[in-house]
Amino acid sequence: MITLTNRVWHLSKIIILCLLMVLPVTVFALENSINSTLLTENSHINISQSVTQNGIEPSPLAPVQLSTQKPSATSPAPPGLPDSSNPDLKDSQLQERVSVNNYDIITDPRTGQNYIKDRVIVRFKSQKNAGVSISEEKIRMAHATVGAKVEREFSSGDVAGLQLVQLPNGTDVHSAIIAYESNPDVLYAEPDYVMTILPDQSRSGINTINSATILSTPNDPEFFNQWSFHNTGQTVLDISGTPGADIDAPGAWNISTGSDSVVVAVIDTGVLYNHSDLSANIWNNPGEIPGNGIDDDYNGYIDDLRGWNFITNASDPIDDNGHGTHVSGTVGAVGNNAIGVTGVNWHVKIMPLKAFNPAGVGDTIDAIDAIRYANANGASVISNSWGGPDYSQALKDAIDVSPAVVVCAAGNSYPGNDNDLIPVYPASYNSSNIISVSASDQDDNLASFSNFGFDSVDLAASGVNILSTLNVAGAYGYKSGTSMATPHVSGVAALVKSVNQSLTAEQIKNIIISNVDSKVSLSGKVASGGRLNASRAVTAAPPAPPGADFIGIPRNGTLPFTVAFTDLSTNLPTTWLWSFGDGSNVNSSVQNPVHTYLIAGNFTVSLTASNVAGNNTVTRLGYINVTSGMSKTGVYRPGAGFYLKMDNNSTWVPSTDVYLTWDNAAGDLPIAGDWNADGRTETGVYRPGAGFYLKMDNNSTWVPSTDVYLTWDNAKGDLPIAGKFV
Repeated sequence: MITLTNRVWHLSKIIILCLLMVLPVTVFALENSINSTLLTENSHINISQSVTQNGIEPSPLAPVQLSTQKPSATSPAPPGLPDSSNPDLKDSQLQERVSVNNYDIITDPRTGQNYIKDRVIVRFKSQKNAGVSISEEKIRMAHATVGAKVEREFSSGDVAGLQLVQLPNGTDVHSAIIAYESNPDVLYAEPDYVMTILPDQSRSGINTINSATILSTPNDPEFFNQWSFHNTGQTVLDISGTPGADIDAPGAWNISTGSDSVVVAVIDTGVLYNHSDLSANIWNNPGEIPGNGIDDDYNGYIDDLRGWNFITNASDPIDDNGHGTHVSGTVGAVGNNAIGVTGVNWHVKIMPLKAFNPAGVGDTIDAIDAIRYANANGASVISNSWGGPDYSQALKDAIDVSPAVVVCAAGNSYPGNDNDLIPVYPASYNSSNIISVSASDQDDNLASFSNFGFDSVDLAASGVNILSTLNVAGAYGYKSGTSMATPHVSGVAALVKSVNQSLTAEQIKNIIISNVDSKVSLSGKVASGGRLNASRAVTAAPPAPPGADFIGIPRNGTLPFTVAFTDLSTNLPTTWLWSFGDGSNVNSSVQNPVHTYLIAGNFTVSLTASNVAGNNTVTRLGYINVTSGMSKTGVYRPGAGFYLKMDNNSTWVPSTDVYLTWDNAAGDLPIAGDWNADGRTETGVYRPGAGFYLKMDNNSTWVPSTDVYLTWDNAKGDLPIAGKFV
C-alpha cells in the first residue's frame, strides 16, 4: 500500500520526467556541415494510465474521462471537473504544490487535474453572451464575496465578460468556484488548468543524415530527408518508407508556395526567430516601432515586434525549449534558399506566441491570451501542438470566436488512446474551426504513439521522424509526435489560404478534410479515414481574382530617382502590368520592378494583377514625388572655363559632384540655366547613365570650338554661376 505522501511524491517524479521528455534524435549544423548529438532517448514513460483508487496516480499528461458539460452548483461534477458536491475536500488537505512559472500548481489526486493555485477564471453574463447587461457594481460584489481581485480583464474583447481573478492566499479554488457559480450573474467559473506541449515520441537511436542531390525544386539540401513532403521510399533514420506515403507537397507547390500575406500563429514554447532558415518568414508587427518602450499600435503590448512572450509578459518570444522552433520549421522554413530544410510554405509569416515555459508547461489563461492576440493581429491559422485532459469552457469560447483555422494535436500515448473516450483539449472541442490531427508514419500507418478518434479526430498527417529546425543556430533535427503532424496541417491550411484569401476557416477546414488520401489503416480511426494531401487540398481551393496591392520604396527624391516596387497582391496573380506615371514601360510586366524616374513631377502609379479567375487594379494618385533638386551652384573661371558643383556643399568633392562634358544623343533630357551670368539662359542635356552636358551658345548644334566645356576644381578668381535642372 502506498501512503498518500508517497503517492504524491511518486506523482511528482512522474510529472518531472514527463515534462522533461523532449528528445530530439539527431541534430546537425548544415551551414557548417557539422554533425553533432544534442540528446538521445533512453526511456519512455507511459502517460496513458487511468486514475486508480489504490496505486499510481496519473501523470499531468494522462488523459482522464471528462464531460464537456459545465457542472452546476447543485449537481455532482462530471468526471474530470471540480467536484462541487464535496466542498469538504480542500486544496490544503488533498493536493500537492509544485512551483512552475512562479505560480503554484495544484494536483488533485481525485481527478488527476492540474491547475494554478489561488486563481479562477470566471465569465460573467453580458449582452454578447447571454443577452443581458451586468453592472460593474454587481461584478465587484461577486468578487468581494470571495475576496478576489481581477488580474486580467477580457470583458471588452471577443470573449466578453471573461476575467482571471486572484484569490486570497490559501483560498480553496473549488470553494471559490462554488461561490461564483451560485451567483446568477455568472455564466461559469473554472480553474486555470495546466497545459503542456506534447513531448517528442522518437524511439530511434542516433543516425547519420543520408544526404542526396535533389534533381527538383526546392534546392534545400536536406529536402531528401523530409520524407513527409515527398516519400520515394528513401531511408530516413534506418526506416525505408512506402513511396507515396506523404502529403505530396511538390504537387501543391506547382500551384502555390505560400504567401507573405498569410500569417500562421504558432502557440508554443517560442520560436528561434533569428534561425537562418526561419528569419525571413517571421511575422513583424507593422504598427510597432521596436525598442522605444511605447505601445505604438495601442494593442496593449509594448514593443511586440515579433509576437509576445506570455510566460514573462515581455516582447521577446524566443524559444528556450526547442519544440516551438521545430513546429515552426515544418510550417514555414524558407524554401528554395539552398539552406537546410523547407517548410510546407516557402513563403509565409510565422507569428511566435510563447505560452509555454522551458519545461513545456503553461496554463489556460496564457493560451487564451495567445489566441486572442493571434485573432487581433491577423492570423489566418493558429497551430497548437499542445493540450491537456481538462475541459475549459473559457478556452473553447476563445477558439469559437476566432476567425482562424485552429489546428490541434490529438495527443500522444503508448499505445494511442481513443479521444472519443478519453478527450484531449483543445483537440477534442467540437468547435467548427478546429482541425484535430493524429500522426501517421512512413508507411501510412497510424503512429504507435498517436491518439485517434473516429468522431473527435479529423485526419492524420505525417508525424514520425520529421526533420525540421531546432533552437540552435543553423541546427536541424528529427522529432516525432502529433506535435509534428499538426504543423503539416497548419502549413497546408496556409497554402490553401494563399490561393484564395476570401476563404473562411470553415471552408478551409472542409477543403482539407474532403481531400485526404483515404487509407485502410486509418479507417475507423479518424473521421475522414485518411491522411493529409497538400496537393489535392490546394488544387481544390477555388481560385479568386487577385487583390492588387503594392509598395514602392522610396517614394520621394530628386533626379535621377530610382524606386523599388514590390507586389503585395493576394490570391496568387500570374501576370502583372504596371503604370509608373512617367510614360515609360520599362520593366512594366515584371512582378517586382525597379524603375528610374528621369523627369520631375508627381506620378500616379497603378498595378493590374491577373490570374485565371480575373484581374484587379489598384491606383495610387501622386504616389511618387520627384523633384529636380535645388539650384546648382558652381563657378566660371575667366580664361579657363566653367566648373559646376552639384551637391551644394561648401567644398568641391569630385566623387560626389557631377562632371559635365560635351555631346548629345537620343534620350537626353534638357537642363537650363544662366551658367555664365551673362543674362542669357544656356541649355544643355542630362543623359541617363552617362552624365551632364551643357551647350553655352544656344545654337542648334553642338560645336566644341564655341561651346564651353565644364570640368572640376575651383581657384582664386572664380566667379559664381547658378542654375537649375528642369
